[in-house]
Amino acid sequence: MNRTTFERLLVAVGDHLDQMGRMVQPRTPLDLKLMMSLWIMATQETFQSEAVKFSVPSRGTVHYHYVSIIHALREMAPKYIQWPNMFERDNIKAYFERRYFYLGVVGCIDCSHIFITAPLIQPKRYVNRFQKYSVHLQAVCDHRRVFRDIYIGKPGSVNDSRVLQWSPLGHSLLHDNDNGQHQPLAAQVDSQNDYPDGAVARHDDVGPGNVDENVDDPDNGDENEENVDDPNNVNDNVGNTEVIIPDFDPLLGPAMRAGQLKRDYISFLLHPPINED
Repeated sequence: MNRTTFERLLVAVGDHLDQMGRMVQPRTPLDLKLMMSLWIMATQETFQSEAVKFSVPSRGTVHYHYVSIIHALREMAPKYIQWPNMFERDNIKAYFERRYFYLGVVGCIDCSHIFITAPLIQPKRYVNRFQKYSVHLQAVCDHRRVFRDIYIGKPGSVNDSRVLQWSPLGHSLLHDNDNGQHQPLAAQVDSQNDYPDGAVARHDDVGPGNVDENVDDPDNGDENEENVDDPNNVNDNVGNTEVIIPDFDPLLGPAMRAGQLKRDYISFLLHPPINED
């Protein structure tokens, strides 16, 4: 993050705290609070080391400011993370078709692990394929690498496809919502988000006969299913980023309908191209 971006974020956070009535006269300046919080998120350093680095009296003070900044950022998220409207979707599809020859692409989706300490309740559910404790982060970005949808919190043992299924985005796709309106299932997703009419996720090498219709909620019981999306098995030309596409792609064949997506994997595309300048 450069200085200009930091200053813009500082102004946005300050305005939000002022609107919420939480901008009191602090002994610690807001820019220092934000800087400490960003540094912790970027480096995963302890609160004790942050207190020494930024000359703060105690680690408790660092933790207090960190929690307040994270709370503010969570409240601000729906303002900035929004599903593209119809006009924006047309622009995104045109970009991917023009540059990469993929038709109808409106976003790229992938999951990542957020590593945590072992929970006190059912810790085995959070052990991922790397044998570490984590929760899933599912994110969708557009052609400008702007985040358009975020879903966080499923245990690390859950497969990426199940995270998609139980996310607000997956809920909309699997229920084949015809009116394009989306009612979120998670608090961090904007209630005014609308997903494209008839949008589906494309599968990868799994036919309708291989679809498992009996999928349990991963929140109920332990899950240690191996995640087949092993990054060591990805070749140089195909990454592990999935793509949301419309009902038919002439280049790749027909897409799976929304009702056929349970326990299915949407296609692994666009990871190398999306990282190009």
